[in-house]
Amino acid sequence: MISWEEAKDPEEETVQYSIFLDDKLVIDNITELSYDMSNLKASTAYNGYVLATDESGNTTQSDFSFQTTLFLFNTIVEYPNSSIVGNSLLKDTDNGYIIGGTIYSSGVNNFLLIKLDKDGNELFHRIYNYTPGRTQYYNTDSKNTVLKKVTNGYLFFSFNIVIKLDENFDEQWVTYLQCEDANSCAINDIIETNDGQFMAVGTYEYPASIASQTNTAEQIYINKIDNSGSILWSKLLGESVFNRAASCVKLSNNSYVLLGSKETSGATWGDIYSGGPPSFSLNFCLINFDANGDPLWEKTYRNVSFPQKLIKTNDNGLVLIGHGWYQYQGTYSTLSTISTIKTGINGDLIWDHTEENIGVASNTSIFEVTDGSYVSTGTFNFSNFNNNMYLFARKFDINGNRESSMLYDFDLENPDIEDTQGVDAIQTEDGGYVILGNQGFNKIILFNTTSSFTRL
Repeated sequence: MISWEEAKDPEEETVQYSIFLDDKLVIDNITELSYDMSNLKASTAYNGYVLATDESGNTTQSDFSFQTTLFLFNTIVEYPNSSIVGNSLLKDTDNGYIIGGTIYSSGVNNFLLIKLDKDGNELFHRIYNYTPGRTQYYNTDSKNTVLKKVTNGYLFFSFNIVIKLDENFDEQWVTYLQCEDANSCAINDIIETNDGQFMAVGTYEYPASIASQTNTAEQIYINKIDNSGSILWSKLLGESVFNRAASCVKLSNNSYVLLGSKETSGATWGDIYSGGPPSFSLNFCLINFDANGDPLWEKTYRNVSFPQKLIKTNDNGLVLIGHGWYQYQGTYSTLSTISTIKTGINGDLIWDHTEENIGVASNTSIFEVTDGSYVSTGTFNFSNFNNNMYLFARKFDINGNRESSMLYDFDLENPDIEDTQGVDAIQTEDGGYVILGNQGFNKIILFNTTSSFTRL
């Protein structure tokens, strides 16, 4: 807040005040002697002036300057006798935050929603008594539990369960997708359609008894759901042994593009599960499909096993991220790849930023920031599968060059036991970021940073 002394007019005319910040008018013609500035960037120097004007148009000016600071919060959420995982982070209309995830307690896994204020303080949490698939599972070939904002509420989904919540987080309906069992399909993304319904994409997994005969272990699973939760139709795509879908966006022509992966070497079920080291090639793929779920085009990219997130950019392009094992030694590799790729709206490659041979790493979320660059978060481990995991944040310019990065380690009390994994992030109005992570299956971490990822 800035304040100033009352201007004394010689003719005793009424005086009104206008406030300028960095030569831009903030507010004019007020009579109060103070004003509370809002929407300021953290850690930024500002210059301005108050212009006093009387009824005759005479003016006088008083200059001011100030430096903003960043209120840092580092929220750790944990509940007694429970395992918890956060998977999704949303900004709420009150400038607070909403976390979507799961809670495992007394042998039961349920949906967990946590509401926090703008300073990271928990206001309340809600548990929804539906059991989503595997009890402790996140950030491999699916996002597991996803919370998304839609018109008049939220969608909360995991594996074969979709819950519709209203604006107050109360249940409106729940629907179950048709699967062999709760673990055999994973709905990884849902897009609101132009007609107010929903397009759900994910992966359908077949039992070994079927996959060994048909040579198809996984297919891309698309479902159209109406606004009351009824499933209108379902479709399966993909003819190779592995076909996965992780994320989806809607295009301006009312078609959709999904990010997935597919086996491209021609490997069979027998080749992969013969008992020796697995030999197959999972590649990123983009599939454009119409409002009826019918494919229009398909593009494949580099060998990356686990697709994670697809976004549509402001310059009418697509950015996709994921991670994978660089080479197989026995069952898994000691080395990983993490990829960030940009394409045109038709899937033509523009740039590919892939880091190989980097230890164990995952690339789990990405979003476009206000300057047209991109920020991603994930997890990095300098060695092979030990518990000393670091949450990372990275920024790429519009050409895919990495501008900055930061590793965060919150395992200060016992670094040999717990690991910290990055799962999601958003940009704040002051140009900084709020980042969501997990510490093992015991704690959810939420913290904020400056625009350069620093916390000092």
